[in-house]
Amino acid sequence: MGLDEHELVGEQDTLARHIKLAEVFKGERSLEWSDVEIFIYDSHCLTSRGKHVAEWSIVILQAFLKDTFLVKARHTPEILTIHPFFELNFFPGANDVPRVYADVFRFALQLYLLQSLERFRGMLKDTTNNLEAVRWYHTLLELEVASLGQKEGWQVQFELPYTNGSNNKSDVVLSREGIRLEVDAVSVRISERGRKKQRYDNWLVEMSIQYGVRIAGRIGEPWGGTKVEEVQWIQKVYRTLFFVSTSGLSAIVHGPGGGNLVFERAAYGKTGMATIHDADIHENIWDRIRVTLDKKNTQASGNAVWLCMGEYAGLWHWTEYSKMTLEEKLYNLSLLIQPALESFPHIEGVLLSPGILPVYHSEVQIPGKFSSDNGSIALRCSLPGYCMRETIIIPRRGRDVDARALAVLYEYEDTWLDWALQQAGHPPFHLLMREQ
Repeated sequence: MGLDEHELVGEQDTLARHIKLAEVFKGERSLEWSDVEIFIYDSHCLTSRGKHVAEWSIVILQAFLKDTFLVKARHTPEILTIHPFFELNFFPGANDVPRVYADVFRFALQLYLLQSLERFRGMLKDTTNNLEAVRWYHTLLELEVASLGQKEGWQVQFELPYTNGSNNKSDVVLSREGIRLEVDAVSVRISERGRKKQRYDNWLVEMSIQYGVRIAGRIGEPWGGTKVEEVQWIQKVYRTLFFVSTSGLSAIVHGPGGGNLVFERAAYGKTGMATIHDADIHENIWDRIRVTLDKKNTQASGNAVWLCMGEYAGLWHWTEYSKMTLEEKLYNLSLLIQPALESFPHIEGVLLSPGILPVYHSEVQIPGKFSSDNGSIALRCSLPGYCMRETIIIPRRGRDVDARALAVLYEYEDTWLDWALQQAGHPPFHLLMREQ
């Protein structure tokens, strides 16, 4: 049903839509794609044409992800987390800001424009069958490289088998004018232990505010045993929160691995808070990058591949790199990574980026490009929706030409969304957004 048939005519229509959506959150029925559109109708961010493009995007997502995806993704196997599709930085319309719509439009347009490529549907089927977050991020990286290459006129191929007789494949192959770039997508994340720590820390913060309870102490490792034991620990925390909130008495929840959380009701007029002493994870991110290089080098034996590395371990956010300029990041990372590539003969180079990030200070959004004497390149590109991306490209010595070819894809990424919208017959992005 089109948006013209869904024009808002008053508060009753809005209330009816939200009552319908509440049925999903109460567990009275499963989430459907038509429910996703509800957020779009009430958007204060989208223009009328923007709402039409948003509705078109939902139709595209439904066509490729299929009806069962929403149900399966909502029942993700990971405890205390949600599938990335439902996060506020992506879920269509739930967070009514331009950058969310830019992400939704980008994803839908990538699917729409790449659908005719051989092995595209097989790649996407893996994503809808495997609901782990890492698979979702892997697919986004594949689509990113393929779509940027498509715009710049490269021949794009998905998942070509390696020539070493193994079952491994290149995620994306770009070919043009005698240059052939085999690209593997890989996510660099903190360890499972680190993700669990952060997940529980965030959850306890949310619960402390919701119940008006102060929580202090150490989490320990409630996941050290079985998943059943982990769920039991969560249930114990819930019961304790309710008990402390209603009785005013304090309580302690003990957990394995030295876990010891103290619960106290917040003073009158004060907000609950959580102070967790073992939630900070200071991991050696460079070591995790080396492990990834080693693993991919073994898989690619006999081939020559570039690694498109999505950096989700916090290098850009929680280490000394967060305080560096783009030029300083290039200098330091190239000094680490390029010499290491000598030990990994099947890795042609590394393209490292934390992904597309929101911009909160306009000076951070200023585009930039720096090159080093060793052929490495750093880029900062301003993107639609008040966003930006920083990308560091570090080639094996002698692969400067390939590095420059990849740099072009990301240097002009700011034009991709309007180009893709035009290919699909839609207006440019700025005409889809209201003045902010």
